[in-house]
Amino acid sequence: MTTLAIHWKNKESKNYVDLIPTSLFDAEVGDKEIEHDTRKPNGSTFAVRTIIRIKGNTATLTYRLSNNDPKSIWPGVTRILFETAERKVVRRIEWQDEGDATFVVPDPPPVWLEEDYEESEDQRGFVIKTDSIEQSGKLLSLQARPIAKMQGGDISVGDRVFVWLLEEDGGQGITWYGSVRNLDKQRTNDYHIQLADLRKTSSLFGTRELDEFRHSTDVYEASLYEKLKGYSHRGIRRIERDEVGRLMPLFDAHDFEADGHNEVARLKRLGNVALRPDQAKFSVRIRRAYQGKCAFTGCTTAEALEAAHIKVEKGQDDNNLRNGLLLRADVHALFDEGLIALTLDGSRVEISSRLSDTTYDFLRTREVSQPQSERPSEENIRHHRLRFGFHCP
Repeated sequence: MTTLAIHWKNKESKNYVDLIPTSLFDAEVGDKEIEHDTRKPNGSTFAVRTIIRIKGNTATLTYRLSNNDPKSIWPGVTRILFETAERKVVRRIEWQDEGDATFVVPDPPPVWLEEDYEESEDQRGFVIKTDSIEQSGKLLSLQARPIAKMQGGDISVGDRVFVWLLEEDGGQGITWYGSVRNLDKQRTNDYHIQLADLRKTSSLFGTRELDEFRHSTDVYEASLYEKLKGYSHRGIRRIERDEVGRLMPLFDAHDFEADGHNEVARLKRLGNVALRPDQAKFSVRIRRAYQGKCAFTGCTTAEALEAAHIKVEKGQDDNNLRNGLLLRADVHALFDEGLIALTLDGSRVEISSRLSDTTYDFLRTREVSQPQSERPSEENIRHHRLRFGFHCP
C-alpha cells in the first residue's frame, strides 16, 4: 500500500509520522470518518481516527479527542494542498489547532514523501524464555508457564511468540519467532506450546543488546528492558504492539551476509575496491543496521545498495557503525564526491550547489532513515561536510 508519510518536525508533534493511504485522494469526498496509522519515533505504529474531506486540490483531516486516545493525538486539522486538482503532487502541508481560525505551517515545517507501507497484523505478542526446545520440521515445541502478574496466562492460538533461548554454553538471546499452532493448558505446571510459521533471527538480540536499553530515553525500549531483564526460565511474558515492533526487525528475510559479500565482489569487478579486506564485514553490518534499505531513498534492492563510509582518511578505514550509511549506488557516488551531505544532526540531506542535475531534487525533502542503534556520529558527519565545503557552525 502506498502512503503519504507526513513527518511532523515541530516540538509539539514529537516526531510522529502520519501514514495516509494515497488512494484516499483519488476522488472528492465530504466529511468521511476513516482510520490511518501513525508511526512513533521508535518505528511502532498505532491507529487514529479522523474526518477526511477532499475537494479540488485540497484535503483536510480533522482529529478530535472524542474519537481517539487523548494521549496519542493533538486535536486539530491537517490541510494538504496539492499542485493540481488531480492530487498527485503535494505542494504544502498546514496545521490548524482546534479552536483556531487560521492554518499555519509549523516551525520547523513537516517533511513528506510517498512510501510503501504494510499495516501491522493485529496479533498479540509474547516472549518466552526457555532452555529447551524441540524442532520437528516446520514446527517448534516448548514448555513454559505464565508468571504471576506478568500477563502470560492469556496466550492463545494465533498469538505471536519470540523465543528467548538460554543455551548451555552461556549464550542467550531471542532466537526464534513463530505463531502458536497448538496449545495445551491442561498441565499442572507448564503449558505445552507448538509454534508454526517459524523464522530464525538474523541478528541475535541478547543480554548485551538488552543492557543498552537500561538507561534508554525511549519509553518502549525502557519498558522492554523491564519486562525481559530477569524473569525465570520457561516464563511467558506479554509484550505490547509497540514492543513487538522493536523485535520484528531481527527477523528480516534478507541474507545480509550474502548481500555484503556480493557487493564487494561486484565492486571488485568494476575496479572500485582495492585493498579493503574488511569491506565485506563492514557491508554486512551496515546492511543489517539499516535493515537492507537505503537511508536516503528507501530503496530495498540489495544489488543496488552499497555500504558507504562517512569519514574517509587516506590509508585507513573506520569501520565503526557510526561511520557508515547504506546508500543506493548512484547516491553513494554523489556522497563520496561531496555533491550531497548529511545535515549535522543526520536527519536530512543537503545538496551542493555543484549538483545541477534536478533529478536528485527529491532528496531535499527526504527524511534520512536511522538505524535502531549506533547512528552516524556528528563528528564523522562534520568531517565529511568540512572536507567538501559544506557550512559547519
